[in-house]
Amino acid sequence: MEVKVIIAAATAAAILSACAKEQKSSPIGAEKDLCFSVLNENSKTSLSGTSVLWSEGDCISVFSGSANQKFENPVLGEGNASASFSGTAVAADTYYALYPYDAEASISGGIITTTLPAEQSFTASSFGNGANIAVAVTSTQNLIMKNVGAYVSFTVNQDGVTAVTLSSSDYLAGGIRIDAGKDSPTVETVEGQGVKSIRLSGNFVAGSKYYFVVLPGTHENLTMTMTTAGGDITFSNDAPLTLDRRDNIALGTIAAKLPAPTGITFNQANFTSNRQKTLLNNISWNPVNGATGYIVKAGSTSLTAEGTTAMLGVLEGDLTVTVQAVNEDYPELFLASETASKDISVKYYGAGTSSHPWRIYDAGDWEEFCADAAGYSYTGKFVSVMQDIDFNNASVPHAGVSTSKSFAGTFDGGGHTFSNLTIGDGTTHTGLFWGLSGTVKNLIIDHATATAPTTGTTKGGVLCGMDTSGSIENVRINNSSITCSNYGAMIVGCLTGANSVVKGCKIVNCTITSSQDNNGAVAGLVNNTGKIVDCSVTGCTINGKGATGAVVGGLNVANSYVVNCISRNNDITATGQGMGGLVGMVNAAAHIVNNLSSGNTIRNTTRTSEALMSLLLGQEKATAGKVQNNVVSSGSIYHACTTKPRIGFFVGTKGAGAWNINYYNIALVTYANKSTADNLGPIGNTEFAGATTGGSTSVGDGGAVSLNDLVSRLNGNISSQNYVSDFPEIRTWIAGSDGWPTFDYETL
Repeated sequence: MEVKVIIAAATAAAILSACAKEQKSSPIGAEKDLCFSVLNENSKTSLSGTSVLWSEGDCISVFSGSANQKFENPVLGEGNASASFSGTAVAADTYYALYPYDAEASISGGIITTTLPAEQSFTASSFGNGANIAVAVTSTQNLIMKNVGAYVSFTVNQDGVTAVTLSSSDYLAGGIRIDAGKDSPTVETVEGQGVKSIRLSGNFVAGSKYYFVVLPGTHENLTMTMTTAGGDITFSNDAPLTLDRRDNIALGTIAAKLPAPTGITFNQANFTSNRQKTLLNNISWNPVNGATGYIVKAGSTSLTAEGTTAMLGVLEGDLTVTVQAVNEDYPELFLASETASKDISVKYYGAGTSSHPWRIYDAGDWEEFCADAAGYSYTGKFVSVMQDIDFNNASVPHAGVSTSKSFAGTFDGGGHTFSNLTIGDGTTHTGLFWGLSGTVKNLIIDHATATAPTTGTTKGGVLCGMDTSGSIENVRINNSSITCSNYGAMIVGCLTGANSVVKGCKIVNCTITSSQDNNGAVAGLVNNTGKIVDCSVTGCTINGKGATGAVVGGLNVANSYVVNCISRNNDITATGQGMGGLVGMVNAAAHIVNNLSSGNTIRNTTRTSEALMSLLLGQEKATAGKVQNNVVSSGSIYHACTTKPRIGFFVGTKGAGAWNINYYNIALVTYANKSTADNLGPIGNTEFAGATTGGSTSVGDGGAVSLNDLVSRLNGNISSQNYVSDFPEIRTWIAGSDGWPTFDYETL
């Protein structure tokens, strides 16, 4: 039975005229030729005023008793709203009819058993042919056909659809029993023969309306699957739908919710170097059928999808990536999918610029960086540490392999800590950096053990073996040690670059063990016009031969200087000449200005003559630069000299030129073997002509000065001597909590 849209309804008179010739009666049970005139109930269906029309080729089953007879060759009435069917049946008092004809249908007690097909063909704007089941009962030859099913209609608005499947968690079709004797037929499924999906197959036309014929009832979790050349697209209606007989639920134009993307994968390949990691981190996912694009976000940041991948760009840290499928060609047809998500930890390795530096997250990244730095200087490039790294006492490589292949970029530790690491591979330069011509800053090193060869010439630093032209800023080293031949240090073994700077560095509770000269916690040797500024060394143990100091072992070139540095509570032991609580030895016109030595212990218990020791500077060989405005607040000196020990509060022995404005507190300085009377005092070689201790502003043997007076003199001296123009880095002295001066930068 074909459904066609018409406006007019058929009349009963027009229908009955098709079987107008006289029918002779026959005995019950005898076969006879019959003609049934057929009209659909109320002339109209429930399909929004459309009528059910008959077509050529329609057939019906007529039941007389239990016999199922085929009636066909309809004579169509006006407008096809009515028809008459002819055939042979057994004469009976009551006849039942079923549309469409079903040779397998049966009847028992007025209950017709047939099948509502799960595979339904269709014509545009119509039911599938033979799908709209109807039944009738009559004691005459006039049948009023009553529809059994309900309808679900929809429209597609794209060509190329070849099938649409409707599914439910309840039965939609299959073997059914129809109580045809009721005014309103009822239906139930035959046990074991119910079907939960119906499929329409054919060539769908965009803009046309189509119908499923389904069993009445409440249907939950309705889903529709649209099949195209590209594959299946499934969408759903989560709300339950209740359909009575002859009801039509119009779903309108299909709005397909695309499936959510699956298989989201974070792709971070294994690379050969940090520099090759730039922009290679991405995510990918499985393609979604029907999608023309994807909406991708990492956290709140939108990413650009290229096919089924998206670059993570400059994103970093722990975040959630979401992907949603969309169809931009038919947005009214395809609803965006649910978002799929993946929690990831992104390591973006940067581009080497100041805003997007190359980045180090773990020990493996440090190893790759070092391997890369063996052949690449990083000139003008930026590298950042992104988090604390515990090396678990592993041996770590160093960055750079030679002077020409030393790190020349900017390395920013970001205030993060490298902890529990072992440094040293047996080469002459030891440190996290073989050499440095760039900048290292803002790094903390804790519990590092460095080892360099103990014979020959070595440049041993925990941070850096040698600085040729770079700067080191705000590096802190705690609880660490180094063993080496010479040039032993925590920060840099040998500072060789003109105007190289070590600034704002702190060393706490560290140990240096050296068998040769030039050892200091900040620098073993300054061998050019380098600068040590605003550094402090506290609680360290330093053992060397000669030119050994808490902050710097030796200053070897004129116009190098140590300014605003603090040496507190360190224990320094040497077997050679030149050791000091701040600097071991000066070989040129260097500058030692505005520094503090407090509570240090200086030891040389093996040398019997000219140990050249002091609580500030052990030995000054050359004409003085500026050794001014320094404070020695307390300390102890132990020696074994029997003649000319050359031991002083400020310098053991000094070269030509006068000093001035240095301060000390003799009452807090103690000696071992003080019975040796010669060459003891503010300057060890007191017979040196022109040597002074600061004139009227100094504190002489046994003298005393109040804290406030001392701080006042120091501050005033900075102004009067114009040190600010000579040394722009000069800081202001303040009253310290231990009763002696310190610098304002310590309180920042």
